[in-house]
Amino acid sequence: MYPLDECKKEITQLLQNTLTPYKIPFEIRIEIPPGTLGDFAFPCFPLAPLLKKAPQQIAQDIARTLPQSPWVKRVEAQAGYVNFFIDTNRLAVETLSAIQKQKDTYGHLKKKNKKVIIEHTSANPNGPLHVGR
Repeated sequence: MYPLDECKKEITQLLQNTLTPYKIPFEIRIEIPPGTLGDFAFPCFPLAPLLKKAPQQIAQDIARTLPQSPWVKRVEAQAGYVNFFIDTNRLAVETLSAIQKQKDTYGHLKKKNKKVIIEHTSANPNGPLHVGR
């Protein structure tokens, strides 16, 4: 497993453990937020009707009770999201360690016996692109 995947898996597990006391059936989905809002984000909007709370309040409650992780530098509740800022130093160390262990195979995916069909367009430069005539 790649270090960034390990980090994401740990964040998902932390969220699962934090949400367990609420006893609600819920699938945790981690997103990548835009810009400087964090490295990963957990949207609290789907939880709002289940918990009968505002998404921002849920995000603040989760951020406050979330256990610490060596992967996470800081956690912020913003606009109904729990934003995670990962420890980039640890990510760099773990990534370099994985590269040293796996050597030439780092970054390679396992082969799958599937066909891939690649098509291309042969556009007429004198006319507009269209699906068919």
